[in-house]
Amino acid sequence: MKPVPATFPCQDMSTAPSPVSLIPHRHGLNIPLTPGLSPSMGPKCTLPRPMTTRPRSTPLALRIQEIVGVFLFYARAVDSTMLPALGTISTQQAKPTTNTLTAITKFLNYAASNPDACVRYRASGMHLHIESDASYLSKPKARSRYAGYHYLSEISDDPATPAAPNGAIHIPCQILKEVVSSAAEAELAGTFHNGKEACPIRVCLEELGHPQGPTPIITDNSTAVGIANDTVKQKRSKAMDMRFYWIRDRVRQGQFHIIWRKGALNRADYFTKHHPAAHHKAIRSSYLYDPTTLSTNYFQCLTDDEFPTSKATTAPPASSPDEGVCASLRHIIPSPMSMGEGVLIPNRNSDNAYRFTHVPIGRRSICP
Repeated sequence: MKPVPATFPCQDMSTAPSPVSLIPHRHGLNIPLTPGLSPSMGPKCTLPRPMTTRPRSTPLALRIQEIVGVFLFYARAVDSTMLPALGTISTQQAKPTTNTLTAITKFLNYAASNPDACVRYRASGMHLHIESDASYLSKPKARSRYAGYHYLSEISDDPATPAAPNGAIHIPCQILKEVVSSAAEAELAGTFHNGKEACPIRVCLEELGHPQGPTPIITDNSTAVGIANDTVKQKRSKAMDMRFYWIRDRVRQGQFHIIWRKGALNRADYFTKHHPAAHHKAIRSSYLYDPTTLSTNYFQCLTDDEFPTSKATTAPPASSPDEGVCASLRHIIPSPMSMGEGVLIPNRNSDNAYRFTHVPIGRRSICP
């Protein structure tokens, strides 16, 4: 073996006062180039090339899109209880994960366990009523969800008095595209989107010969009500999106009337978040009609205590086993999970008053 200086020319730098870098000479390394390899030079023009192909969807993503598309049509038309789950799954269908597959399995089990949904509509004064709600920062990436409950009922002289219940004609349930900075802004955004979707419904009803007065919009946020009705002095709320002040202008024009009512009585609250299986089981009959079982109203006792003298809160006598409670008001109370795993079943006694019975259930119930 030859010594190192015979192969690589070196110089003794042991006495050098500063650090030294070792740089081998090109003529000391014999590295052959690959035959046929030309130098890779960049293009003279730095403009990006137009994309001529689209990203390919995996079979799993296509399967999820098919499931969401089929059931979304059915949920918007009849079974509105599927809307929150479908909205969450649709945000993950482009890049599905194992959690997406689990959610799809639970949703399909729920659909198989609750087939043939039915919505009951009753004759009314054909006046539009809206209940609006929003959940703040309930979705990934600091997003919020809004929902509404649009139905037709009688014209009430007192806007604070609840209208007689009826089947929903439209239930918007979507995730806000913009990131809101407070719960009040999320609620104000919910009233904006619900009011915007109510405008063509109002025009359609008027064209059909049903004059529309100011449409009442129920919300459970007093700040949003104050901003919409122009009854509060703005300070830090000036940073809110200016689009949301559209609802304030429509209130001034007399098209809408924003009303506050506590969240336990807001029927749109169910569609803004996910709930345990017990809550789904107990509340389903308040939105959908099931002729095979006794239709129950989950929230009548709250409305009886809230409005004891209102005619709208008095349930008519039942003409059949599956009526009675179905004709009473439908409102929402907190989840019964505080009483343990089970369902609260309302029963009407001889005094025509409602009392709740707690019925335990198992933990294997499946919900969306």
